[in-house]
Amino acid sequence: MTGPIQEAAETGRCGGGSVEVAGKSIRKQPQDENEHGEYHPPTSYLETIVHLFKGNIGPGLFAMGDAFKNGGLIVAPLLTVVIAVVSIHCQHVLIACSKKMRDLRGDAVCADYAQTVEQCFENGPMKLRGWSRTMGRLVDIFHLCDTAGLLLHLLCVHQHECEAGSVGYMKWGEEVGGSLTLNLGDTILAQAVKLMVSTGVLLGYPLQFFVAIQIMWPNAKQLCGISGRSLVGELSFRTIMVIVTLAIAEMVPALGLFISLIGALCSTALALVFPPVIELIASSEPNKGPGLFVCTKNLIILVVALLGFFTGSYESLKQIVNHFGEMNG
Repeated sequence: MTGPIQEAAETGRCGGGSVEVAGKSIRKQPQDENEHGEYHPPTSYLETIVHLFKGNIGPGLFAMGDAFKNGGLIVAPLLTVVIAVVSIHCQHVLIACSKKMRDLRGDAVCADYAQTVEQCFENGPMKLRGWSRTMGRLVDIFHLCDTAGLLLHLLCVHQHECEAGSVGYMKWGEEVGGSLTLNLGDTILAQAVKLMVSTGVLLGYPLQFFVAIQIMWPNAKQLCGISGRSLVGELSFRTIMVIVTLAIAEMVPALGLFISLIGALCSTALALVFPPVIELIASSEPNKGPGLFVCTKNLIILVVALLGFFTGSYESLKQIVNHFGEMNG
């Protein structure tokens, strides 16, 4: 099996022994052991793809009808496919840079997203090395904002988005809601669909919130003076963060407009800005640039990303200002 699924499953696998699991000899990796030395086999390809699907397909799928209302049935699907291809390529770039930094540093484990960005700047041109820690922290902040509002995009995920957007817009036209569930009505079948959607969000929330907790929990432990592993402390922290996000959803007016702004800023930066930037840095050699093809390709991606970054942010801010202006008026 090849492609992003294989790369995602292989990203953290490096060096170390073997173990017998379910009658099969599996290569044992250092990072597959927890702090108590207990062995946990790496996820299979099937488990990996299920996690990727569940982590990417969420309630936002039901907002595609509204997106297609603004983009149209011809332009919107084409742009969705283009963005999907570019996003998948950027994930390949990110994984390749992570592997390159692992080999360069001689590490046993591939770094996560923020660490990869930080390491690329650390080993890049001298003028950029001072920015390494800042860039790593910036990725963490964007991850937190994005999760409160991403990341291996799959072509089939975007295919589902195209289908949901097209069908929703063709069915309800200009009356399509911000979520397709708003157009379903109050029939028994509609209520059943809404219940299934709510259940899916409930079961998928821990997975989609995983990155944010992984970033915040070490700092929270240090702040609270907790040493070692504290199951009660971690569960309490997770519960508090869930309550905080629910409170934000209930208390913040026009939350959808702010989520659109976060998407334009954070999601665009994580998916389309940082990967080409770190590839340009990682591909650079002393007294030699990254090469014409790599440079041209990544500059095109950056231009497209920054176009969406600024236009999306401008439109979101404009709608926020108009919304609160109407409320005050």
